[in-house]
Amino acid sequence: MNYLAHLYLAGCDDEARLGNFLGDFVKGTLDRQRDCYSANVIEGIACHRAIDRFTDDHAVYRRSCGRLDPQVRRVAGIAIDLAYDRLLVEHWSQFSDQPFRAFVRDAYALLERHAASLPPRLQQALPFILSQDWLGSYATWDGVELALMRMSRRMKRSDLLAEVWPSLALCREELSADFLEFFPQVIAFVAARSGAITCN
Repeated sequence: MNYLAHLYLAGCDDEARLGNFLGDFVKGTLDRQRDCYSANVIEGIACHRAIDRFTDDHAVYRRSCGRLDPQVRRVAGIAIDLAYDRLLVEHWSQFSDQPFRAFVRDAYALLERHAASLPPRLQQALPFILSQDWLGSYATWDGVELALMRMSRRMKRSDLLAEVWPSLALCREELSADFLEFFPQVIAFVAARSGAITCN
């Protein structure tokens, strides 16, 4: 799962949303974070990690990764995470009553309110997240391609992410079917884990 899906799955609580967003930026044991973040934020980070494990082990997600060209399988997970965020936007009205742009505005406002407490790497990235509208960019497949290009600049094998786009573009319909099969199951997983369901 990528940023947008993690924010959606976090539900209504701002601290849970913040923690779910921080999941990719906070490494190591969560006990070390107790002086930095509240219990709800730490639980959000734990939820993020649990969602990632559930996703990586799920047969439908693995099927989606398997749809890509074998030559780019090393980065298939990155590409499918981005594709699933795109497909969440495409099917947004099936999962949320809140308009997508309003959801994105709320997420950006949350990050700005907590900017001072964000990990340094996220603090550095935040101006670009906002100015380049990372979350909103998933509204189009062109936005996914741009996200792949952004990520490729940070990888040693940047050519792999560049090469994954044509393979991804060829199987959009199949990926959409996979996503619609998978996403209700991850929603149910989070609800069972936390005792609550998303408020979106």
